Amino acid sequence: MVWLLTNKPRWLSTSLSHTGHLRPRNEDAIHSDDSAGLWLVADGMGGHAGGDVASKLVCETTAAACAHGEPLDQAIKHAHVSVLAKAQAEPALSGMGSTLVAVQAKGRYVQLAWVGDSRIYLWRKGQLSLLSRDHSFVQNMVERGVLSPEEAREHPQKHLVNQALGQANLRQLKVDLQRHKLACGDRLLLCTDGVHDLLPDAAIAKCLSDEIDDVNAAKRLQSAVLATTASDNFSFILLSAEPFIFGRWLKSIFVKIDNND
Repeated sequence: MVWLLTNKPRWLSTSLSHTGHLRPRNEDAIHSDDSAGLWLVADGMGGHAGGDVASKLVCETTAAACAHGEPLDQAIKHAHVSVLAKAQAEPALSGMGSTLVAVQAKGRYVQLAWVGDSRIYLWRKGQLSLLSRDHSFVQNMVERGVLSPEEAREHPQKHLVNQALGQANLRQLKVDLQRHKLACGDRLLLCTDGVHDLLPDAAIAKCLSDEIDDVNAAKRLQSAVLATTASDNFSFILLSAEPFIFGRWLKSIFVKIDNND
């Protein structure tokens, strides 16, 4: 038997969801399925009006739609409609909504999708890069040059998103999409604002050192957030591309060469 390495990665994830120091309950939700190649992180909004219901429904509906073959962006739009319908059917849940970041494996590629201000980062060769773009009012101001990125981190309205799943006054939900080819050794970090609001990118990068495995990197990230005020729920999935190893028996092939032919 010989062991062969292919350039097609397999995906391994480590996930965590925590209430933080101050919130009475966790309104985040996670779906992490390495075998199906789908990873979701949702941050519910609405407080008493059901943020936890919205985030859970978003993950469940998106995952179910993807399992039935729907494209990722359509699955997310399906989840948006489901949250709206749930809120309409149960008036006590009126006003609930959720962000979502999603990664779906497609062979050697991954498709990224997001709505709201949860984020997707890429860790590659010791460098951290933000792949997603926040759907928020402060991000719009940064892009217009009204605020610097440093000012945006301290802005009193930094938590205001300009679209979310289940948001009733949206004319049309816009799901942002990207496609990336990842190399073995790359990591993706999907996280809610409970992580990136409290940890600057340099602090996140420090937790994702190439010298440690994903489990210990996740522990570092959790400890770093809990060392702050951790005033919000925080959730993340750390996703790694690893070489896929498989074995097969080699059959001996004997070829008789007839020099007379």
